[in-house]
Amino acid sequence: MASFVIDCGHPSDSQNRTRPRYSSPNHRSCTPSGPSEVTGLECPTLVLWSKDSGLDTWYAEAGGPLAIWRRWAGNVSGKAIAGGHFFPEQNVEDTLAELLAFIA
Repeated sequence: MASFVIDCGHPSDSQNRTRPRYSSPNHRSCTPSGPSEVTGLECPTLVLWSKDSGLDTWYAEAGGPLAIWRRWAGNVSGKAIAGGHFFPEQNVEDTLAELLAFIA
């Protein structure tokens, strides 16, 4: 099973900052030029991010984080959760509520 490293042009790249790249030992790199090149994730996908963080504004022109994920997955849900950089620790109740609703 192949996994992908997807580079969607993180805004901090233009500021000469580094960003993490996620991969597995047997990954193959993939930098799609359009959403049609990497598609087909069929399982339900939950996307959560920190409210009032960069994700709320960085990808606004693209429709926000959910729109970005919908390029590759057909069944995407999620929302911003109040909290800081690591919102699951700072807002356990809301994070847990979203996770439980997702797996129910």
